Amino acid sequence: MRKSLFVLMIGVLFLGVGCLSSGPSDEDLARATPSEIELFMQQALQEHPLKPLSNEEKEQEIQNMRRAVQDGKIERVAEFVPGTHEAQGSARIVKLGNRYVLTISEDFFLKPAPEIHLLLSVVAKPGNFTEAQTQGKLELGKLKTNLGGQIYDVPSGFDPSRYQSVVLYSKPFKSMLTVGIFHAP
Repeated sequence: MRKSLFVLMIGVLFLGVGCLSSGPSDEDLARATPSEIELFMQQALQEHPLKPLSNEEKEQEIQNMRRAVQDGKIERVAEFVPGTHEAQGSARIVKLGNRYVLTISEDFFLKPAPEIHLLLSVVAKPGNFTEAQTQGKLELGKLKTNLGGQIYDVPSGFDPSRYQSVVLYSKPFKSMLTVGIFHAP
């Protein structure tokens, strides 16, 4: 009962503070339990729901992803495993001529969360968001959609052997949602 009341108070505080700021402070997040962070994220999603891709945008992403996989050489593959959020699908690092792209499979699904970003990490099995960044990371930007195939350009000078995992995380909440560990195709 006491824990439920505390979670409710945190939620009310977040809603009140959310009007004045963009959410809980780093200090609040550091003290929060995983279930409290999940509550914060769900409240943020209610206030700012994810904007889905249009049908045209979805189709373009899928066509670009399929073309990259067909025309390029798949160098690394990672299957997403459920973390703090339900997830399925895979990611591939594909070499296209002298550049690389990261593709996400058509069967991809990730439970919605606020402002989902993706990064490549040199850590093979990061236990949390901080650990995923510790030894080196490459930010690829905001996830286009939490459902279906998509493609991301990787900056020039990229060495696929350096990165061991792909991490999807909620940027404002510094929360790792799912991870995929890269392996040879």
